[in-house]
Amino acid sequence: MLGTYLPQAAYRHGMRFAVALPPEAASHPELEAASARFRREMKTAALGMALALIPLYALYDWIAFQSLYFVAWLLAFVLLLVRPFRRAFRTTLALKRREGWSAPTARPGKPEEEDEWWANGFTYHNPHDSAVFVAKRVGIGMTVNSASRGGKWFLGVTLGLAAAVLGLVCALLLVSELVSPKLELAEKQVRIDYPLHSASFDLGEVAELSLTDEIPRGAKLSGEATGKVLRGSFRLRELGKAQLFVYRDRPPYIRFRLDGRYVYYNEEDPARTRELYERLQGSR
Repeated sequence: MLGTYLPQAAYRHGMRFAVALPPEAASHPELEAASARFRREMKTAALGMALALIPLYALYDWIAFQSLYFVAWLLAFVLLLVRPFRRAFRTTLALKRREGWSAPTARPGKPEEEDEWWANGFTYHNPHDSAVFVAKRVGIGMTVNSASRGGKWFLGVTLGLAAAVLGLVCALLLVSELVSPKLELAEKQVRIDYPLHSASFDLGEVAELSLTDEIPRGAKLSGEATGKVLRGSFRLRELGKAQLFVYRDRPPYIRFRLDGRYVYYNEEDPARTRELYERLQGSR
């Protein structure tokens, strides 16, 4: 976004800050001052947002909160960078009107008053234009006319779906952070319940039940792997496919060897893991 906005401080393609201007207006002192202020504000905002990323490292062991923080950071980043541009845009447009400058627009056949509908540069809101998609003034590609009937429908559906998906993902992440896997044994049936991943098998299917202090290194296929937990499907060296429901650095781990796969499980309290292992051994 910085790479898109910063060049707008210079006169390019007949425009400055998404306002169409004649060449003779390019070096106007007030425009130069607005550009200098814009660059300072953008650099300050970028530095502040870069520093705001530091807490992400502190949240490394809590992937759900880390993800939510990053989403909030991203929204704040967009809003913060738009403000300096909007201020520079308003200054440029007011100066154009005051000086009576005239310049052709980037869209032939459209009036110069079209300038006022580009307050963010890359968003377009013109109730007098029936076009749904128009070429951006800032950046490349097309944007949606959010004031047209078709544009309203398009944005409504798109933003609605995006919000639903984001909300679902955030909810699942929070559940995974706040809910721990739970192993239950009933009538020789082992069941490990967890919102995002689960495992179920009969004790008779277990070829080997053991207690181990180590888990082979491997790669995650799906699930979560943080500095605190390993949960989901993995491929372990020398063992192959495995399902892990473990707290890292909290040995021992209960290991089930099944036909073609392994399952590892432990409790956060090592003593509870050992008690559960003894119960499983006694039920075989």
